[in-house]
Amino acid sequence: MADPDSIPFFCTSPVLRETTELHIAATEGNHVYTQLLLDSGADATVQSLDGVTALHSAAYGGSDVVVQLLLDAGANVSAINIDVETPLHVAATFGHEGISKLLLDAGAEASAKNCYGNTPLQVAAERGHEGTVRLLLDAKSDIASRNNNGEPPLHAALSGGGVAITKMLLDAGADASAQGCGGHTAMHLATVSGELVELVLGAGADISVVTDDGTTVLQYAAAWGCPRSMRLLIAAGADVNARTPTGETALHSAVHRGSEENVQILLDAGADVSARTGTGETALHRAAASWGSPAKTKLLLDARADVAAANGDGETPLHLAIAGRSDDVAALLVAAGAPVSAVTARRETPLHLAAALGSESTTRMLLDAGAARSVKRDDGETPLGLAERKRAEATEWLRYARTVFWGEPEMLEELVARVEAVVALLRDERVEAAV
Repeated sequence: MADPDSIPFFCTSPVLRETTELHIAATEGNHVYTQLLLDSGADATVQSLDGVTALHSAAYGGSDVVVQLLLDAGANVSAINIDVETPLHVAATFGHEGISKLLLDAGAEASAKNCYGNTPLQVAAERGHEGTVRLLLDAKSDIASRNNNGEPPLHAALSGGGVAITKMLLDAGADASAQGCGGHTAMHLATVSGELVELVLGAGADISVVTDDGTTVLQYAAAWGCPRSMRLLIAAGADVNARTPTGETALHSAVHRGSEENVQILLDAGADVSARTGTGETALHRAAASWGSPAKTKLLLDARADVAAANGDGETPLHLAIAGRSDDVAALLVAAGAPVSAVTARRETPLHLAAALGSESTTRMLLDAGAARSVKRDDGETPLGLAERKRAEATEWLRYARTVFWGEPEMLEELVARVEAVVALLRDERVEAAV
């Protein structure tokens, strides 16, 4: 056994509130040295500068024996650190079930809140510690407690705890329709898993509740959820054509962020492909926009989406596809009969956009489809004028690259070549009927 005289002064000093030898022994789960320090007069209640006691350290370290030694020595089960965490919070965070029981038996408050408003139950539920959650429920931890974001333990379980813990909380009486941060309900969060959706539906969740911005459960599922969740919600009566205050439908959400299968499920359930947002966008506009999806575009076209629909700025899906460099989507739209000479509110045609981007393949496709090349925008620019300006800029960039930078400016050379080809195409005088 170590000589008690060798124990450092700072581990018994009431003045120095930094980490002590007792903290270290507790963290390491060293019950022999912990006992020695306590026998030598170490204070079991001493706190470090950030409020950590040896009991906090032991709850982290995971040794039931060390925790019991500290409790027997008078450690405070209600002590809080700088984050207002009790030792029970720490034990719950790491799923130390035995330690949690020792602390609860010693009088630890099962519903104490840390600086974020989280109880030990919320922490354990989010981390997926089933045994600890069961202990805390048996200790009557408040299942309706809200953290600083307004979220109850059920939402924490759905965010990370999984099916078993979600079931425990629902069986214990958690409100399946309670709204949390942003107005999200348990069902909104459950949509990532069909099994979770079944559980929450079985607990009587109200699927008509919307978030603060008006998002329905089905719209949330369309964007972030799985196909099974979508089918379950539709079977439970979710309105496939419900709108947010901005006019968004579940189909808009699925096309923008969801899977192709979610899009197909909504179409099969009667989703309105012509529904428009407050800015006049249809689902086809969403499919065609930047990073457009050829697969989703084809699904919508097969469902007879209007290829000529214009949004509030007069843009058709073809305008958006070209602006977003989604060449495959643009080709699908042209093949489906999209108006290649449609003008926006500023009289910009798809050809203006293709020319400004220096896209040879898209320019050729539009011209082959009969696009008018002499249309002037409100500022007087024609597609040819935009292409010539792009050529001048690209040529200047190339000259600068060759004189200033090291290496071969192949990418700029390719750009100049493409723009030259666009200019040549637009100068071809074979076509023309001015718009």
